[in-house]
Amino acid sequence: YVYAAIAFGFVGVSGCTLLRFRRQVPFAIAVVRTAASVLRASPRMLVLSLANAVLAVGWTTTVGCTLWLASSGIKDGDPSAAQAAMAVALLVLLLWGLCFFRALCFVAFSGAYARWYFRVELERPLLASVRAAWKSAGSACLGGLVIGAIRTVELVARGCRLSTGPVLGFVSCLLAFLLRCLGEVADYPSEWAYIQCAVRGTSYLDSVHIMLRLATSANLHLISCGLLLDASCTVLTLFGGLVGACSALAAHATVLSAHVAVGGFIFGSLVASAGVQAVAAGAKTVLTAWAADPEPLLLALPEVHMELTQGLLAAWGPAVEEAAARPSTQAVS
Repeated sequence: YVYAAIAFGFVGVSGCTLLRFRRQVPFAIAVVRTAASVLRASPRMLVLSLANAVLAVGWTTTVGCTLWLASSGIKDGDPSAAQAAMAVALLVLLLWGLCFFRALCFVAFSGAYARWYFRVELERPLLASVRAAWKSAGSACLGGLVIGAIRTVELVARGCRLSTGPVLGFVSCLLAFLLRCLGEVADYPSEWAYIQCAVRGTSYLDSVHIMLRLATSANLHLISCGLLLDASCTVLTLFGGLVGACSALAAHATVLSAHVAVGGFIFGSLVASAGVQAVAAGAKTVLTAWAADPEPLLLALPEVHMELTQGLLAAWGPAVEEAAARPSTQAVS
């Protein structure tokens, strides 16, 4: 019941977010529909999500086993300073690796969608996406290190508030809150920067700079605020987890166990996140490319360009019409 309540709580919060920005929902649907059509034409791109899941599970298992072996020598639950430092280092490695694999997969997806947008034909598009993502491995490594380090310090601060007095606990809660905000600030632009790494082949820091200039000159901040991709992805992933939990309970009707439901929820979430990740990466890539240079989409698929423009006007009015049609030479220098 606790797991179900948490899942329904997340769905409720995401639903309230969608209700709050309901005027922008048609525009978000138009962008997601465009990305989903590309994925239907090239379903082999889902192999990248599968590879990301396999690498994430393998990395988590490896680091978890290492942490277990390192903690097996602790006696009477009193770890030394060296053992505590090792545990923190392993936690950094865990989060760093997970963020790194996710960033590589995102760059690969972005490269595939960017080639579709700019009409670049290749014989082996999937292999080209993997090669392009590997060339941006340094940027993905740096971005993953930044996010992983911030999340680790946040987790340590959250752990300290449970084992200290009221004063230090309050300070730990305040520090955890500030680190949470800092992590969100650093995490949100990362995916948009990875798109620039895939499209332009720039470094992580240069991609962040380009993304900030694009958001300023092409009013991309207005588009991204109402895109609601993150809330939609959360709802779809949790919905897939709930379907998996219900299916697992239905398959084991004679044994109503919480372990069966949790296992089904995790499996359903992983399957749903594979497709959601691909669509989300494609939607953000198409949106970024369209904001920077709408001409390729206008020439190749004028009906899609018109649908996006109408959705943009319905969400924010005619004030952004000029920015949406601005050529790329003015958007990013």
